[in-house]
Amino acid sequence: HPDTRKQLLNDINQWIREPNKEAGIYYLHSPAGAGKSCIARSVCQEAERAGFLGASFFFWRSSQDRNNVKKLF
Repeated sequence: HPDTRKQLLNDINQWIREPNKEAGIYYLHSPAGAGKSCIARSVCQEAERAGFLGASFFFWRSSQDRNNVKKLF
């Protein structure tokens, strides 16, 4: 559905701005090719424009430096 991505972006942006959220990490998951990276980049760009972006990290399966969660934490 064409508005699914818009709704998801709105949901995530609302989560970013919610001051009393319990979860500090928004876990975005779906099958390969579903557009997670595109959505994540869009969210990071919007969060940066709004002054909410503290950091961003994108995993990449074939990159030794970006395929292990130990590099993130």
